[in-house]
Amino acid sequence: MRNNVKCLAVLVLMALTTLSRAGDIPFRPPAVPLVAHDPYFSIWSPADELTGADTVHWTGKPQRLTSPARIDGQAFRLIGASPADLPAFPQIGVRVWPTRTICRFANDKVQLTLTFLTPALPGNLELLARPVTVLTWAVSSVDGRDHAVQLECGMSAEVAVNTPDQPVTWASPEIDGFLVRKVGSKAQRVLARKGDDLRMDWGYAYMAAPVNQKPEVIGIGGYSQLCEMSGKHDDARKYVAIARDYARKWQTMAGDDGHTRLAYDQPGTWGMKHNLIWDRILGLNLFPDSIADAELAWYLKVQKKYGLPVDNRTDTSLIDWALWSIAPARSIQEFEELVDPIFRYADETPSRVPLSDWFVTTDGRQRGFQARPVVGGLFIRLLADRPSWIRRVKQAAKVSGEWAPFPASKPVTLREVVPTARLQPVLWRYTLDKPGDDWFKPDFDDSLWKQAPAGFGSEGTPGAVVRSEWRTDDIWLRREFTLPDTPLKDPVLWMHYDESPDIYLNGVLAAALDGYVTEYGEVEIDPAARATLKPGRNLLAVHCRQTTGGQYIDVGLSDREEAAPAGPMHPASP
Repeated sequence: MRNNVKCLAVLVLMALTTLSRAGDIPFRPPAVPLVAHDPYFSIWSPADELTGADTVHWTGKPQRLTSPARIDGQAFRLIGASPADLPAFPQIGVRVWPTRTICRFANDKVQLTLTFLTPALPGNLELLARPVTVLTWAVSSVDGRDHAVQLECGMSAEVAVNTPDQPVTWASPEIDGFLVRKVGSKAQRVLARKGDDLRMDWGYAYMAAPVNQKPEVIGIGGYSQLCEMSGKHDDARKYVAIARDYARKWQTMAGDDGHTRLAYDQPGTWGMKHNLIWDRILGLNLFPDSIADAELAWYLKVQKKYGLPVDNRTDTSLIDWALWSIAPARSIQEFEELVDPIFRYADETPSRVPLSDWFVTTDGRQRGFQARPVVGGLFIRLLADRPSWIRRVKQAAKVSGEWAPFPASKPVTLREVVPTARLQPVLWRYTLDKPGDDWFKPDFDDSLWKQAPAGFGSEGTPGAVVRSEWRTDDIWLRREFTLPDTPLKDPVLWMHYDESPDIYLNGVLAAALDGYVTEYGEVEIDPAARATLKPGRNLLAVHCRQTTGGQYIDVGLSDREEAAPAGPMHPASP
């Protein structure tokens, strides 16, 4: 009966909280619920402020939670009266809702919101019965400046015992995607006690924090692209903004000395960033190239004889994760230095089985798995360079020179129609200031734009022929050209870019490209834009972007034509 009364009291408390907000009347709960599942898993704060007293079980016995915070190097506490030598961070408000308790803190630098979420939803019995409370911290700048913020959470073993003198054991179980700690009584006397005012002393209390990976950030960014494709433009803008915000926060939380951390609260930890490559493949640009550059430099320091371990806790590797992690390398030399040990593993492994993707990086032995389709991940670098694989596929079907074509194919040649800057300067009109919305249309007046020869970029960009320096974030270019009366057979763009250009022909989008390339190559023209090409005057318009590293843009037009057949082939004399 007492338990029923207590549950009723909680419901009344929830109702009072809701009513107080409806009437805009401040409400001070007698005790603030933080973890509220059942009589055994029930932790409260018995003070006006979360730092005013140590947290307790509903019976009043200590069950301490802590949350130290470090802001610009100064330490504070957010939960509990201990450790007493840390000053309390100023609390400015608390709200208790049916499934959440929200505590707000602020000083003259940052505002911090700590939320305790217990998904007590009666419409989902499995979720209701799950003894899980989620803690989230949200931090924002008050003074408009950047601040270094480090947050931690702690739990006393008192949560797992009836009295504090009971011996406990603890462990770190492996749960994919989480850093986990568990604690429980050593005796584990299941259902051995009876009576009121007891705390559970069998089973285990767990704390788990997500380890440092970014699929959720990139996944949100990918979802924004799906929204854009389906015409939900407002949702697309909303979710890409969320993804960019999360990406910025991750960089702050995960930053370490020369790399990023595996666990946010553990300096010196590290792990493969195997999902980072999808930021580039999808063209999301959520993370600067400097993140991948630093990770790759770190991988070179920590890789073993047979490749890169998954993280600092193990000497095993997963071959697909490893290739995904090193795929962002921007130089062939760096990529080869990281892929060579993996090749050595395949060449020297003593485990004579169809290729195992889970192996030991110190001795090359199989740890588990073999002949799995995940080895398709080895081709990730090709997928990351979309213009190259599209070009190679087309070249395989229409080859020229000494390479043998497929049986049904005829050799082709590329004839330059609108030249690039590879051999000689070609004048373009350009601006570095954002022009009007119709800048790419034929009737736009570009007479006030500057003139300079292509290519535009910075010295040292791989494969670039820089004739005019460009070092800003954006450049817009226009160029008129004349086509002969004879129609083109199979026109393509012939170009080199770094990075993410949009190309228009006669005011129609011909190609929108992501990422960058390191050499000149073919780019297919959208059929609608190709249809605008006509004898006489035509217009080529380009917008190219820059985020980090090298930058370059040069565009021309070529025509694919079937080459004259070679002479008959004769067998060699015996």
